[in-house]
Amino acid sequence: MTRREIIVAGVSCSGKSTFISGPLMASLADEGVSANSVETHFAGKLIKAFGLRGDQPRPLCLGAKPVRILHYNLLLPAVADQEDCTSLEHEPLLRALLARDTQYELLLCYAPDRVIRDRMTARDAMEPELAPSDVAYPVDRYLSCFERVDQRQLVLAFGRALEAKARQISVVFSNHAGTTDITWDDFTNARPTPALEAALTGSG
Repeated sequence: MTRREIIVAGVSCSGKSTFISGPLMASLADEGVSANSVETHFAGKLIKAFGLRGDQPRPLCLGAKPVRILHYNLLLPAVADQEDCTSLEHEPLLRALLARDTQYELLLCYAPDRVIRDRMTARDAMEPELAPSDVAYPVDRYLSCFERVDQRQLVLAFGRALEAKARQISVVFSNHAGTTDITWDDFTNARPTPALEAALTGSG
């Protein structure tokens, strides 16, 4: 089986985990990829495991299974208590990804700002892979950080940074009504599409 590395990125509560566990795993299964051939890594854990914020970071490795998925929270600077969470310029994991001789599949998760705020406010726990079930989701920290960023520009900056390393890029748009795919070209140029218009005028 050909090695595949899939990056699923977006701000907190943009639908990354839901997309990975649902549509992405279903799509892989349709392609004949068994769940045992897939491993998922979380960006914050990789930064710690490979010392990427330190003076002597180790080469980044996403595992040994044929399909590796990277769950990448674009608000990671907030997790690291950095004052500036508006720029990816100094984000160590992004630099490590760019330094590798790898072509990625890039899936960018995006939701209207009001939906992100609603999801953050309603959320009460972190992903179980990141913290014990009794660890509360830091709502105030993430909301504060989110209010200081332009979500679309942050997603665009991340996509453009990895564009030369990506064999494909697409945007997964979600709201309270459901999910639809948008091409990178349409998202970049802010072109309206029937699918997007339907999503925007739905119950979200």
